Amino acid sequence: MVATGLIIWSVKRRQQAARKTGSARRGLVLVEKLNVGTLAGLPAGIAAYFWANRLLPADLPTRADWEAHALFLTWLALLIHAALRPRQSAWREQLSLAAMAFAAIPLINALTTDRHLGHSLASGDWVFAGFDLTLLVIGALFGWAAWFAGRGARKARKAPATVSPAAIGEAS
Repeated sequence: MVATGLIIWSVKRRQQAARKTGSARRGLVLVEKLNVGTLAGLPAGIAAYFWANRLLPADLPTRADWEAHALFLTWLALLIHAALRPRQSAWREQLSLAAMAFAAIPLINALTTDRHLGHSLASGDWVFAGFDLTLLVIGALFGWAAWFAGRGARKARKAPATVSPAAIGEAS
């Protein structure tokens, strides 16, 4: 609900800014970039936490700290990515990354432990099976969101260029 509210708020502000001035203000652009980095980047960071849980050595003294570091470093990197990329591209790229990161966790689990999805289903271990299946569903949902974000970008590129009344006034 919060994510939807953030997106709707920034879309409405962008529309209002386009009607008034023909371009978005820096504050709105910042909010849109933070939305991408938070709504798509934070989940990718959570996936990085699970990756670290499986890939870091079990005897690492500060293992728990490094799992948390993986989350926050990934999130920071994706906030920077969102700041440097065009808004629509950043949405598509980060949602795609989150999709792949979540979908890969059951594979990493299969490669690093003996409690993989096949074993969990065969032995009736529904806690582990449910976790892996949930991650696959989350990955699929992020993949759908990335496809949807890419579809919006394709529509925007195909749409005929419109000229705002403010641009006409500036050109004359």
